[in-house]
Amino acid sequence: MVEILGAATSEVEEKGSDALIKFHLPKLRKLELWRLPNLKSICSKSGVMVCDSFQLIQVAGDCYKLKRIPPFVSLVGNGQPFASAPPSLTIRSETEWWGLLEWNWDDHPNFKNVLQPLWKLLRYQPF
Repeated sequence: MVEILGAATSEVEEKGSDALIKFHLPKLRKLELWRLPNLKSICSKSGVMVCDSFQLIQVAGDCYKLKRIPPFVSLVGNGQPFASAPPSLTIRSETEWWGLLEWNWDDHPNFKNVLQPLWKLLRYQPF
């Protein structure tokens, strides 16, 4: 698996290269990624996730090609999207993966500041 949420090429072309494609996932609570060595993205580059019920993103094992967490957006009064995170979200991962993330989002320059306080070190529990 290379991408989890992707937009069809025709949809991207129809909306234009600058348009955001919103993936509405109102019931999504957890996304646990484990040993996905070929995974490069959760969401296509022109996509954002709208999912206020999100509680956990957990990344473990060999997921080192995954370099970005997709932006989450809420729509403010004027209808323009801005980077935010669901209030109940926690991100758990190994320090090495978190350190490899790329934060060069042109449209959402404050996204790292939004997500940094939500990150926690993933600790393995013995059986």
